[in-house]
This record gives sequence, structure tokens and C-alpha cells, in this order.
Amino acid sequence: MECPRCKNSLKIVSVDGVKVDACQDGCGGIWFDAFELEKMDQPDESAGWLLENMRIDLGIEVDFKKQVECPHCDGVKLMQQKYPANDRIAIDKCRVCGGVWLDFGELFQIRSANPSTAEANQRVSSALLRGLKNC
Repeated sequence: MECPRCKNSLKIVSVDGVKVDACQDGCGGIWFDAFELEKMDQPDESAGWLLENMRIDLGIEVDFKKQVECPHCDGVKLMQQKYPANDRIAIDKCRVCGGVWLDFGELFQIRSANPSTAEANQRVSSALLRGLKNC
């Protein structure tokens, strides 16, 4: 598969059994097939290889504002949309296959913006306790 940003060949990388396509030694973007991103978007989920071992070519010029084509679906443009859990982060998603393209650094932004399960549970518990005190 070809990188939609820099046309480099995407490398298949397996992270805890999930196979994603990474632009290793290119622009550093990552292609997630439908529902794969949801397996790595939380801080307590595994994505170590993608966050620690991605090598990018700083000499590649990439226009991040340019709409790109889906690397999976022939001739289909990816639609830019807000990431559901954080509207400050924009992702590129295919309306046909449901795949998602993340540019270099966007996976880190998503994981940083999402509270871990423990943090989320603690916030809910705190809110419930405050609600009980007010009864």
C-alpha cells in the first residue's frame, strides 16, 4: 500500500496482534483499517512500537492541508473530521471502508487527550460521591 501523503511504501506493523500500515522512513503517518484505531487510542492500550520506533524522513515535504486519497479504496478521497473524543484533533477518514489516516504525531495527541480508564473511572466515582453528598 502507498502512503497517501508522501507516496512512500507503507510497512505492515503488528502491535499486540493489530496490524497497521506505517509510513516508516517517510512522513511517519499511520493507516488504521476500520475499528483498529479504537484498539490503540487510550493511554492504557498498547501502541508502544508506533510511538517509540517510528522513523521519519525530515527531508520529505508534506502538505498537511491537502486532501488525500484512501490508500485502501481506489479513487476515494479521505474526509477530514473531528476526532470523536476530542474536537481539537482532526483525523482523515474514509467514508467507504471506515479506515483512518493519522499524520505523524496525531496518535500521541489522541492518546494524550483521552483519559486512561483508571482516570475516567476516578472522575466518575468523584462525580458520584459529590452527587451523593448533595442529597
